[in-house]
Amino acid sequence: MAPEGLKLPLLKRLYALVAPLSLKEPIDWSNTEGSCNYFGNELKLEDLQCLIHCLFKELDRRFKFLFSALSDASANRAHKHTDSDKDMRAAVDELNLF
Repeated sequence: MAPEGLKLPLLKRLYALVAPLSLKEPIDWSNTEGSCNYFGNELKLEDLQCLIHCLFKELDRRFKFLFSALSDASANRAHKHTDSDKDMRAAVDELNLF
């Protein structure tokens, strides 16, 4: 993962992979290998847990950034335009994904 976090296109792909799982019937993980057939691909429980962990970690990081930018913008109201305003708009666009 890059220091600035996951890039938005990758984040969208990961989300597109994981989101349908919440809409389906529960997955049977009872086989001895801890995997299932997911749209014709073998999906291991360990890999799914890693993907979900990465998504939630990134979501947490981006929320913290957004709230920090909101706080900075509020503290700098005297200025018409600040860099934090621009950063905040970018953060809001990315958070629409979630």
